Amino acid sequence: MRWDTLAGVLAMVGGACGGTTSERGQPDDRPTGMSQPQSSVQVNLVDFEIDREPASVPAGEVTFEVTNDGYATDADGDPIPSISGGQHNFEVLRSDLPAGDLPVSNLNFSVEVETPGIEVLGSTPPLQEGANESLTVNLEPGPHVLICNLTSHYMRGMWAEISVRSQG
Repeated sequence: MRWDTLAGVLAMVGGACGGTTSERGQPDDRPTGMSQPQSSVQVNLVDFEIDREPASVPAGEVTFEVTNDGYATDADGDPIPSISGGQHNFEVLRSDLPAGDLPVSNLNFSVEVETPGIEVLGSTPPLQEGANESLTVNLEPGPHVLICNLTSHYMRGMWAEISVRSQG
C-alpha cells in the first residue's frame, strides 16, 4: 500500500472517531461541537481596584483572564501592606442592584451573595500575589458586577461593572 493512501485512510478513520483539528492543523482537545469562548476579558486585581478590559462584551461564553497584582504601591513604587497580604479573589455576579450598593454583611464586611437579586456566575479561589487564573462563564445581556469578596475589599472599592450586550 502506498504511504499517501495509508495516510488518507488514517485521516478518515481519525475523523470518524470524532477528533477535530485546529486551524493550524494541530489536534484539538475539545470534544466535537464545542466552540471557542466568544470573548476574553483581561482582569487585574490590586489593593483595592479591579481593572478590566474591555468593559463591555457580547452575551455568551466569556473567559476572564485574572491576574492578582497584589498590593497597591506608593508614590515611590513600594508596596503598601494590607491585612489581606496582597491576596484577592474574583467573582462574577449578575444583579440588577447598583454595583456600588450591594448588600454587605455586618460580620465580615463582604457582599451577601445569597441575597435575592444577586446570582454568582463564577468565582476563583483566593489568589496569592502574582497568581493567574482563568474563569469562563456564560453571560446573558444586562448588568454584571465583578468583585473581590474578601473581607472589606468590596467596601474599599474593589468592584467594577461590566456591560453584557445582546449579540447581533
